[in-house]
Amino acid sequence: MFSWGESHHAVSGALLATLKNKREEMRKLMADLRALSPDGDGAAQTAEDRIAFAQTLLALARTLDSHVGGYDGEVLPSILRALFHR
Repeated sequence: MFSWGESHHAVSGALLATLKNKREEMRKLMADLRALSPDGDGAAQTAEDRIAFAQTLLALARTLDSHVGGYDGEVLPSILRALFHR
């Protein structure tokens, strides 16, 4: 989609950069969550570990919400304008 959006000038370079940064942030948060997750061997987590996990999960949820909002509010309307512009 981005190559089409870029080649048709439907999605601005600034918006593409913002979306790329959000994807990178989500990847980082997912890696952080994996690192903070309990091992599955029954090892107890400390209260600090649980707090860090919860904060990271909340940050991921906020980033996902913002990312989806960006698609709904900017990307899709830009593409529709480019497709149906006469």
